[in-house]
Amino acid sequence: MKRFLCILLAALTAFCISGCKTQTDGVFDKDNELNGFFKGYGEVADEGKTAAVYNGEDVEVSKIVTQNGKTFIEVEGEPFAYIGASIRTDAFMNCDLYTYEELEVLFKEAKELGVTCVQVPVEWKDMENEKDQWDFSYLHSILIFANRYDLKMELLWFGTNMVGDTHSNTVPDYILRDGKTYKKLDALRTGEYWNYYGLMWYLDFNDPDLMEREANAVKKMMDYVYQWDSEHGGKKPVIGVQVLNEADAFFRWRIDQYSVKDPLTGEIMSYEEGLKKVSQSLDYLGKAVKSCKYKVYTRTNLADSTGGSVYEGGLTGTENVKDLPDFARAFFDLEGIDIVGDDSYKDDISVIKGIAYMYGQKTEGNFAHFAENDGSYSRTPQLILTAFSVGAGYSIYDLCTSPYYVDNRASGSADDVDQGILSSTDNRKVYERKDHYEQTKAVIEGLKAAGEAAVKAPMEDFAAFGVKNNLQPVGGKYVQSINTTSVTVEAESSEMPLGYAIEFEGKLYIYMLQETSIRLSNATFETPEFTAEAGKLYTLEFTEGAALQSTVWENIG
Repeated sequence: MKRFLCILLAALTAFCISGCKTQTDGVFDKDNELNGFFKGYGEVADEGKTAAVYNGEDVEVSKIVTQNGKTFIEVEGEPFAYIGASIRTDAFMNCDLYTYEELEVLFKEAKELGVTCVQVPVEWKDMENEKDQWDFSYLHSILIFANRYDLKMELLWFGTNMVGDTHSNTVPDYILRDGKTYKKLDALRTGEYWNYYGLMWYLDFNDPDLMEREANAVKKMMDYVYQWDSEHGGKKPVIGVQVLNEADAFFRWRIDQYSVKDPLTGEIMSYEEGLKKVSQSLDYLGKAVKSCKYKVYTRTNLADSTGGSVYEGGLTGTENVKDLPDFARAFFDLEGIDIVGDDSYKDDISVIKGIAYMYGQKTEGNFAHFAENDGSYSRTPQLILTAFSVGAGYSIYDLCTSPYYVDNRASGSADDVDQGILSSTDNRKVYERKDHYEQTKAVIEGLKAAGEAAVKAPMEDFAAFGVKNNLQPVGGKYVQSINTTSVTVEAESSEMPLGYAIEFEGKLYIYMLQETSIRLSNATFETPEFTAEAGKLYTLEFTEGAALQSTVWENIG
C-alpha cells in the first residue's frame, strides 16, 4: 500500500506539471494550474428544446443493410455515405483545457469540411466518476453542436479498454479505488503514469461485476441520448456507437509487452485467454447498446489488423486478397457487434484497396470501413475515393490534432503526430488548412452529390479516376480509360484527372475535380462527348450495348 501511495503521489505531482488534468475536486483557474481539476467546464446553454416527440417506443435510427451482395449503412431508411472525421474532444479538454463551449469550433470546422458524420469520444468518467452520480453536461454539449451544424455523430465509447490499456482519465475513480470488486490484472504497467491518459493498468475486462457497471453506464448514455433527442426535435444526431477503442491491442501486444498475468494461473496470459476476455467485454457492451430504445448500429475498430499484408501472390486480381484475420472475424461474429473496421494508417492506394475488399466483399454482411486513417496524408482525396470505389466508408483521423499532443509527441513517438487535416496555430482559435484540404473537400462533396449511387453501386460499376499509380501524360495530356459493366469512359485532362464515373440503375454519374474531356462508348448516349466542368455532377441516361468486362479493379493502385 505504501508503494502504491508513493506512485500515486508522484503521478499526481507530475500531472500538475505536465499540462493534462485528471478529475479531482475543485474548480480550475486557468491562471493557476495547481488549483485542481479542469475538464470542459461551462455547460452549453440549451436551445431548441421542445415537447417530447417520442412516447416511449423504440426509435430505429440506423442499421446495417445488405442488398445485392453489397453491405452499407442506412440512416432513417436511407443509404448513408459514411465519410467521417474524428474530433478528439478528450484530448482538447484534458490537455488543451478547452471548455465545452470552446469545443464548438471543431464541429463548425467539420461542417465546413463537408463530412457526413463526426466521431466523438465519450469517456466513461465524463458521465460517472463516483458510483451512480451522473453528469451528462458533456454529452448534452456535443449533442447540441451536432444538431447546430446538422452533423450525424458516432459516439466512441472510451471505457475499460482503451487501445489495450485501462486509463485513470477514462475510468471512474470508484472503479479504480475498489480493487477487490473490480480486480486489476498483475502487469508491469500497473501504476505507470502517462500524461495523456493518467495512471495505467489493466482491469479484468470480462469480470462480471466490471462488465455490469460499464454496461450500466453505456445504457445511461443511450437513454440520455433518447430523452435528449426526444426533447430537441427528434433529429437523431447519433447514428452509431463504437464499442471501446482498438481493444485488440490487449491480446495482440500488451500481454507480451507488459507481462500481463492470468488471474487464475498466475502465469503470463495466453493470446487465446486475452482474446476471450476482450471478446466477452465487447459483446456485453454491444448488447447493452442494442438493449436501449434508441436503436443504432454498433461497431468496433481494430489496430492496423493486417499490418499492410493484404495480398497473396501480387495485386493482379481480387482472388489474391487475404481473408479477414481470425481475431477480426471473431469480433465480427459477436452478437453485440454489427460491423468491424480497420485503423490502417496507410497512404498506399493498393493497400487501401485490398483492406476495403477484405473487410467488404470477402466478409459477407460486414460494412467495410476505415475507422481511422491519418488526416495528414497528402493523398487523402485519392484514399477516400479508393475506399468508396471498393465499397468502403472512410473516417479521417483526425480533424485537428490536440496542440498538446503535437508539442509533446503523443505516445512518445519520434514521428510527427500532427495527424489532422487541420492544424491549430494558437492552441484554440485559428485552424490552418493543409495543402490537400480543398481537394479532400471537393471529393467529399462529389460523393455526397451522387447520393445512393455512391453507396449502393457494385464495385465493378464504380470507376475511380486518378487513383492509378504511375499514370503518365502523353503529349501533355493525361488520358485514362475505364470500363464499367456497360460503359467505356475515357477521361482526358491537362492534369491527372481525379473523380468518378458510376453506373447505377440505368444512369451514369460523372464528377471530376478539374475540367476534363469525357468520351463515352459501348452504350448509347445523347451526348457521348462533352467537357465536364470542375466540381459539377453530370447524370446521364443511356441505352446499354454489349456487356463489358469491368476494368475498375486494375485501375486502382
